[in-house]
Amino acid sequence: MAAFDPYYEWLGIPPKDQPPHHYRLLGVELYEDHLTAIDAAANRIMAYLQELSNGENGPLAQQLLNEVSAARVSLLNKKRKAAYDQKLKTKLSNKKQKKKSKPAVAKKPPPLPTATPVEAEKEAPFSVIGKTGIPQISTEDRRQGTTLGTASRRTTRRSKSGDKKILLAVISVLLIVAVALGIYFFRQPKAPSRTGKATASRNASRNASSQHPQNERDVIVEAEGMVPLLDQSENIDFKKQIEITEITKLLIRPHWKQIAAAKLAKRKECYQLAIKHAEKLFHKDHSLQQHKLEYQKKRADTSKQPLQFDDRLSRKAEKSYRDKYGKEFDTKLARLLDTSE
Repeated sequence: MAAFDPYYEWLGIPPKDQPPHHYRLLGVELYEDHLTAIDAAANRIMAYLQELSNGENGPLAQQLLNEVSAARVSLLNKKRKAAYDQKLKTKLSNKKQKKKSKPAVAKKPPPLPTATPVEAEKEAPFSVIGKTGIPQISTEDRRQGTTLGTASRRTTRRSKSGDKKILLAVISVLLIVAVALGIYFFRQPKAPSRTGKATASRNASRNASSQHPQNERDVIVEAEGMVPLLDQSENIDFKKQIEITEITKLLIRPHWKQIAAAKLAKRKECYQLAIKHAEKLFHKDHSLQQHKLEYQKKRADTSKQPLQFDDRLSRKAEKSYRDKYGKEFDTKLARLLDTSE
């Protein structure tokens, strides 16, 4: 009996695509830029794996849950996503090059045509002599000469036509190779000069405090990027990191406009306050995922319908969680934003 394959059985990823890259693992398009789509796909898979972690193959589900979490954190951070995409493009390009570089089986060339020997003439070309003494060419010799001349010209034409076809084929191959190399070098990112790097560094440091997130997604991504920075433990607990990230997002989402309007230093303080409150809830066994599961089970029991996992119920469960555990954070955040910067 074949060994149990969690990638194939649970996520539909066949062995030929394993180990999967982040986009294949989350089930989104390659190099997907829509962060909301990535976030929604990751949340669906994590909820599904969270349910499986309580079953017979719990350790495998937990391992996949950690991988999905790492992929989600990487793709929702713009800098990490850009670096990962560059590595992935190089990796996929190398795979294509290896496939192309496999030696092709040489085909045997077709046999060369064999020349048919022409029989030697029995008589000299001027064998028939008329009464006037002028040598005359016989009808048979004339027909033979015409046939040989025509065959010779046909052979020459075929040879020239074959040479032209071979030359055109070689030119076509060279053009294709030249175009491919041109596209490859054109797509390669140009390394910035030292002067450009220094200028970019000065501009980034000069404008860091004046840049503000433009929307809710920018605030959420900025907060997510700080969660791993505050976890200084050697052995990273991905399950804990997932939970704290989700609770942090839930806490700051209603206040994103006020946070976005603040300066960088004040925004960092807001994120740190949200992360600490999320850690506090997590260590008190107030798991967001567990709350969602219990909420959905309760709704299923009330409506006497089978348990379902959909975005609508998930959003209602998140609102229920925030109403229950977010009041203390709202008060502290209001005091922090009211203080002078």
